[in-house]
Order: sequence, then structure tokens, then C-alpha cells
Amino acid sequence: MSQFNFLAKFAILVIASVTILYLLGTPQPTTWRFNHVAAGYQHATTYYTRPPFKGKLAEEQQSSKYHPTESATSAKSLTGTNTTIETIAHNIQDPHGLQELDEPQEEFDDIPEETPEDYLAMRAALVSLQPDRLNLHYTDLNNGNEWLRKLHANITFIHHDLQQEYPKQIEENWHLAHISDVMRLDILQRDGGIYFDTDVIALQPFDDLLHSPKDTILGNDGRERFGLCNGIILGRKEATFMNRWKASYSSFEVGEWNTHSVILPKVWSLAFPEDFCTLSPSAFFWPSWDSIQYMHEPLTDAQARKFEKTLASHNGSMYPHQLAYHAWHQVAPQLDNLAPEIVMTRSTRFVMLVRRFIE
Repeated sequence: MSQFNFLAKFAILVIASVTILYLLGTPQPTTWRFNHVAAGYQHATTYYTRPPFKGKLAEEQQSSKYHPTESATSAKSLTGTNTTIETIAHNIQDPHGLQELDEPQEEFDDIPEETPEDYLAMRAALVSLQPDRLNLHYTDLNNGNEWLRKLHANITFIHHDLQQEYPKQIEENWHLAHISDVMRLDILQRDGGIYFDTDVIALQPFDDLLHSPKDTILGNDGRERFGLCNGIILGRKEATFMNRWKASYSSFEVGEWNTHSVILPKVWSLAFPEDFCTLSPSAFFWPSWDSIQYMHEPLTDAQARKFEKTLASHNGSMYPHQLAYHAWHQVAPQLDNLAPEIVMTRSTRFVMLVRRFIE
């Protein structure tokens, strides 16, 4: 692919990330407090019942004290007073964890639009995590998109110039997914917080994880736990592990796929257990990518009633201690036709899981 075509592709693609700042009212310890997370997520306590969502209001965004272009750097230090949530839009393919699948196609025909799936991901983050600010990082974006308009009052838009920020990667023709891998690490390394892919549906608050003594938290991916998926990342700013992860990309070679994003973090989790905590697949990435049919198959009335009881018994999740569901967009064609009427009227495990986030 020529450099011209590569740059042209960036000019028409959305690179969107959502940064959510929890501006806490009182100072917190410089280390996150969570006693059981290192032993596995089985002991974590999660909550579903929350007060009504009260995100950043439009009038607050217009305040002279509010500087959206400064992103999280204008907020207090993350060591005790805030955390950041960041989401890269699915238009930049995120196939990590799909070790046995072919790589996604590199070419796109036109500017991607925000979709009902993207809306659900952002809406779920707003409802489940109760942020005070949500920042959408982008290079090119249609602000008039109907799904963005629904959340516009709660989003701060932050523009990025990739040619200035990632000239080396562009010159070397890195795949879009790999540039997005580096971008998410840069934001977390600078600001700290939580990263989400836009096909991730947050189901529960992450309050306990945010009090973990570990500086970085990742979830295992797949039944065999062969890697740590970077679709969700929790990390304190300037965390030792985050610095190591970012530095590893100096040896990145165009043509590799998930070595730096999935495999190396798993290796480091065994070599440097003091630096971060790993969770079982059930916390973030279960059911796995090979269970798409299970999530989207039509349910009988009896099956639907049973699944409703399951969700009710687990506070909106499919099983105990599930904090999020990764929808695996790249292998779930059902999501391409997602619409509110489908979510509200059909009975599949996926639509019943996300229905509560439709506004």
C-alpha cells in the first residue's frame, strides 16, 4: 500500500476514543484498594442498582473552567482524584484475541458513521460507570450523526492529528489496529484510567477494581487463557507495566498481529506478577468470540423467561461477577443490522442483555 493511500485512508476514518473522568469529591489513597482482586475475580463485589445518570451537562461544558481540548491533563492528578475511561471505535478493527481468524480487510469505502452498537457501548458506559465527563477522541467525525446527537450533551470531542502524533507508524504503514493499540496506551500512560473497545458493553460499575492495589488490570482471553485481551484495560498513569508495554512497541514489526497486544502481556503477567492483576475471562470476555451463535440465536418464550430470571438474579449480568460483555463485532454480523426496534422486540441473549441501555 502506498504512503499516499495510507494517509488518505486515515483522512476518512474515524479514530474515536471515549475518555471518562471520574472527578471524585474527596481525595483517595495513592494506591487503589481492592483486597481480593489478585486472587481472582471470584471474590469481587459488584453492584447494579445506581442513582439516575447525571453526566457532564452541556452548560458545564460551556464553563470557562472547562477545557475539552486539554483532555484529562486539565483534571487533577490520577494518583488520587480521578480515573479515565477510553474507547476506540470499532471502525479501527480490533481483532485481538481472535488468534485463529484471518486478519481483517484494510480498505474502507467511505467515512464510517457511529452505529447503534457504538451508541449502546457509550450509553452503557455512561449508565453503568456514572462518569462526570466523557471525552471522544477523533481524527474525523460526523457530529451530526443521529447516534452521537443522542449523547452529545454528555460527550466532549477531542481532535487528534495522526500525522503529527504518529508519523513513524504512518511512514511504516502500520495497520490501523496497531496504531489504535499504541494510541490507547498513550492515553492511559498519560492520564490513567480504563480503556474500552466500542463493542464492549459495561454491565456493572468498576468501583472495586478502581481501588485495586495493582496499577494495571487486564482480563484473560479465551478458554485456554492464551493471552490478555487489550479490549479493556485498567491502568494508573505512568504505571510500570504501562510503560513497559508502550516501550515494547519499539521492536514492533509490520506484519505481526497480536504479539504486542495480547501475547506479550500474558508473558509479562507471569514474569512480573507484582506489576498488575489478571482477571478470569468471565469478568470481561465471556462468552468468547466462538459463542456468537449462542448470543444471537432466537430464544423460545420459555428460554427467554429463563434468561430474564438469570439477568435479574445477577443484577443485569449473565453470571456472577461479569462486569462487561465484549460483543466481538468483527465476527458478529448480526450487529451490522442492529436497530432499537430489534433490541426492544426480539428475544436473543444479546438484545436482552443490552436492552436496558436503550434510551
